[in-house]
Amino acid sequence: MSVDLPEGIKTYINYNFLLNKERLVNMPQPICKFGVTIPFLKHFTFYTEGQYEGSRLTTSGIETLPILLLNTNLLIRPKVAETNGFAKYLNQSYLSFRLYNVLDQFYQHPVGFQPNLPLMPQNGRTWQGQLTLVF
Repeated sequence: MSVDLPEGIKTYINYNFLLNKERLVNMPQPICKFGVTIPFLKHFTFYTEGQYEGSRLTTSGIETLPILLLNTNLLIRPKVAETNGFAKYLNQSYLSFRLYNVLDQFYQHPVGFQPNLPLMPQNGRTWQGQLTLVF
């Protein structure tokens, strides 16, 4: 479900229902995602997303802990007057900065049938920068 609010703000929420009540390996129960997009200052857009995953079952019967992850993204889209050919390409390009696992949560996911490693730790807080040029 998504809702568009005034000033270009957009929100969404997704919830996955599990119809099969049988507990399966590496299938989180439940999964919920929610997010908001907020444009500001003409050239900037801020995104934030939360994802809740319930516990997962490993092949050895252990259950992981539920986890709430938050991710953010700042998108910069420059808009300049098209006085030359380069400005056209600049207007089609953007710069983004992403931050994953904002709260630096420790969590693990089940792995295959390796007996000495039933759970694989996942990345903590990480970031990414990206410059996209469109020609």
